[in-house]
Amino acid sequence: MSTDLIQYAYTAGEISKKYLGRSDIEKYDLAVARAHNWVVDYRGGLTTRAGTEFGDYILHDDKDVRQFSFVFAPDEANIYNLLFGHYYIRFIQNNAYVVENDIIITNISSANPGVVTATAHGLTNGDWLKLSAIVGMTELNYRTVVVANVTANTFELQDHAGVNIDTTAYTAYTSGGIINRIYTLTSPYSADDLRGLHKDQLRDTVRLTHIDYPVYNLTRITNTNWTILKESFESSSSVPTITNVTFSSTGNAGTIFAVSAVFDDDVESLVSTYYFTSGMVNYNATLGHVKVFWNAVAGAKYYNVYRSNIVDDVTVQPINAGMQMGYLGKSYGTDFIDTNIIPNFAHSPVVGNNPFADGAVEYIEITAPGTGYTNADTVSLSIGSGFQGFPVVDSTGGIVAIVIKQGGKDYTAASVVTVTGGAGMTATVNVTPATDNYPQTSVVYQQRQLYGSTRNKYLALFGSRIGLFSNFDVSGVLTPDDAYEHEIDSNVIMPIYFLIPTRGGLLVFAKRAIWKFYGSNGESITSTNAQAEIQSFVGTAQLPPLLIDADILYLDNMGTTVRLLGYNDFSKIFKGEDRSILASHLFPTGSNLVSWTYAAEPDKVVYAVRTDGSLLHFTLVKEQDVYAWCPATTCGLYKDVVSIEENDRDAVYVIVERDIGGRKTKFFERIVSRAFETVDDVWCLDSGVGLSANYPAAILKVAAETGTDILYTTDSAVFTSADVGNIIRSGKGKAIIRTYVDSKNVKCDILRNIELVNFEDCNSGPQDSLPGTWALDTPVDKLTNLWHLEGEEVSIVVDGDVLPKKVVTNGTVTFPNTITGTRAVAGLGYKCIMQTLPPVASDAIIESRTKNIIGISVRRDQTRGLKAGAKLHSLYEIKDRTDEIYGEPTRLIDGIAYAVVQGTWDLEGQTYMVQEYPLPATILGHVIRLEVGDDPR
Repeated sequence: MSTDLIQYAYTAGEISKKYLGRSDIEKYDLAVARAHNWVVDYRGGLTTRAGTEFGDYILHDDKDVRQFSFVFAPDEANIYNLLFGHYYIRFIQNNAYVVENDIIITNISSANPGVVTATAHGLTNGDWLKLSAIVGMTELNYRTVVVANVTANTFELQDHAGVNIDTTAYTAYTSGGIINRIYTLTSPYSADDLRGLHKDQLRDTVRLTHIDYPVYNLTRITNTNWTILKESFESSSSVPTITNVTFSSTGNAGTIFAVSAVFDDDVESLVSTYYFTSGMVNYNATLGHVKVFWNAVAGAKYYNVYRSNIVDDVTVQPINAGMQMGYLGKSYGTDFIDTNIIPNFAHSPVVGNNPFADGAVEYIEITAPGTGYTNADTVSLSIGSGFQGFPVVDSTGGIVAIVIKQGGKDYTAASVVTVTGGAGMTATVNVTPATDNYPQTSVVYQQRQLYGSTRNKYLALFGSRIGLFSNFDVSGVLTPDDAYEHEIDSNVIMPIYFLIPTRGGLLVFAKRAIWKFYGSNGESITSTNAQAEIQSFVGTAQLPPLLIDADILYLDNMGTTVRLLGYNDFSKIFKGEDRSILASHLFPTGSNLVSWTYAAEPDKVVYAVRTDGSLLHFTLVKEQDVYAWCPATTCGLYKDVVSIEENDRDAVYVIVERDIGGRKTKFFERIVSRAFETVDDVWCLDSGVGLSANYPAAILKVAAETGTDILYTTDSAVFTSADVGNIIRSGKGKAIIRTYVDSKNVKCDILRNIELVNFEDCNSGPQDSLPGTWALDTPVDKLTNLWHLEGEEVSIVVDGDVLPKKVVTNGTVTFPNTITGTRAVAGLGYKCIMQTLPPVASDAIIESRTKNIIGISVRRDQTRGLKAGAKLHSLYEIKDRTDEIYGEPTRLIDGIAYAVVQGTWDLEGQTYMVQEYPLPATILGHVIRLEVGDDPR
């Protein structure tokens, strides 16, 4: 019995063999058994993965590196890939390092090593450079070199591995040449700690947190001017000093005044030293007033004035620093008149607070009060720095307490408290822990900078004052504007890894659970209004969650399950769903994900790097129920991945470790777009280098879409007589210039018909090609600048034709048999293998019967070179060539093709589809024709 079985799509991707035969599962009919180096197209097809374009070498390539995206503004000039290495940061745009200003070369010697002369170059040993525009010794153009044995005007050349560059066999230097130093910023982070580094960006500043490092701010000033500075949480604003107080009449009453300065950023300074006033009338009971004067503070926008209650008779009840202070009002000058204003004790002076300080003073316990002290005395502590406080003196001159205005840092229990003026006071200092106070993660939420989880307070959340992201000061009486510190209620101590704002609150991702942190009654979170509700008892690994539309993708705390967290309107909670269950074999114990990124455009794919160096592609479109995993490998190990916006698409960068010439080295590479216009443009190789196209700044008109001796005309001077034999590509067509007419006109033979034509009767013929959409290129017979693959055998594609592999020598591969071309790429090849699941039928049970595949029909899209067969060692290439002109490559094919397969009888009846060439293939669906045996034996 023979039968035809169809598979319409592949939107379930590769599934575990544990599901073989599970036709009861809805997605079984949309899955494959193997999809190595394939990617599921979100529209249903299965496509070979894209290749990568070599970017550059990586400093300290024996150590770990980490990438982060940076988007300051929508234009590409303000978008970066931040590359963190071992104590450095470099910046990548458009697959190249950001470099500094030009330095002019005046000579390069033919020597070992080569010596570059550049007057007053200002370089230092170990600097990395890019060389260009050299006339003569062109072997050095576009190379990355390292400075060695520097003098004021010269330096020697080394490669990225510290090996001298021998220029004796290079073409002799003639003239010119430009040096650009790769811009490098020193960072505090060791490579060993980069996986624990967290990034949160607000406009031009990146907040960097790590549980073992202080908080740092990475700030962009210009393209080659970035700073990385430790965040300061201590109050550094200037504080006014009260110089005098006058009152309307005398008496026995007394009170305390204090003043603070408020600056343009609404930061309020700590209050001045308390000014103790006595001998005045009690103007609460008797008509009168008090006028307070203070010195001006530079930059102050206005001043806040505070006062204690008025004591009617200081001889009976002395005033001291322990009295509560309340707000009187603001002044835009340096004086203030108090005419019996009632202080607002709900608005008290701020107290300097740094929740992340090591050894901050929490409180001081008086063990002996001493004698002879006054309110004018000052307090100081030994060992640490930054402490500010006031002594509280009783009527006998003893100290009963010390009011802390700022806790400072680096104090210990052994710190000695000294108060000027009296004698005999002793005290014990209580301080915060001396270490483990750095926060692990941060985010801006509800106009506050939030930090989460220190080693001493794993479950704590710290919120800054509103709009003041570095200010964690609090008032003597807590107000909603104050900074806050809240601790999640949990019966298990666990670290908080990530904080993610959502419409319903702040999601707190911890190791063993996920909470929603929010203010009650729909209000904001404040120091007095906060609550947390559990959302999931499945916590997260230390891999940052991905935000995908309104949902969150995260790796569970065991590292074996990827879950999609979304808000459930029915249950009113965030609910997680396992989205890796069908592909559980791709998440074995010990092979956790170490890096991932989401590229929404154009492919809607998550790229995830495993610890074993493989790459997983996860196509995700929730509303279309597309959840598909496919694994990939390369000639090396993937180490990190990130996506950034470039040219209206999400460009994906990978860090890859490759063994080149017996040395392990790391590169950054960019995954190329698979939007190939023609077969000439294909790029299905890794770490590749290709020819750049030349796009004239002119509009091109073509007289006909096919034929010979066709007139090509531009609206400005473009052509020269040397262009005869050059290639023009326009409108998906290709032509060779046969005759030079003048600078605006040439005649060509069309090698590939122009496809972009006008269909109107009044305006038929090829469409005009605008600048940037057509190319004029000179054929070449080699590819250069392949130094990163020196000594390696590489695959080569020239104008859509696959050439024999060649070994890179002196950074070059020369095409065999005098072949020339204008589109070429050379790099490391890879094989794409797809295997179908054992077939099942809806109207019969065939699983237990032997099967023989006799043919396969494949619906293809932009495909060439695809093979099919029942066994990997017995594959049949699907024929592609049709009516192409002799000498032109076979075009990329769409449509259905049938191939006869010489199969064998077996129980599984699976089929392979394989792409062995560096060419693209997309399978939109297939039909298998098989024979089913009657006897299961």
